[in-house]
Amino acid sequence: MKNRIKKLRLERDVSQTELAEALKTSRQAISNYEKGLREPKIDTFVILADYLNVSAPYLMGFDE
Repeated sequence: MKNRIKKLRLERDVSQTELAEALKTSRQAISNYEKGLREPKIDTFVILADYLNVSAPYLMGFDE
């Protein structure tokens, strides 16, 4: 999961700060998600998936 968030963010040329603002969270939270130190809550996964234009199950690692 951690690799998908960072990979998708970089593919879309979005900074951690921009993503944090879209999710109404901190840049540090995004960094922690990408490093696998924390996992987003389910509702955050849904918002994150929508922002990155992928399904939530894909982002969570259930789909390829």
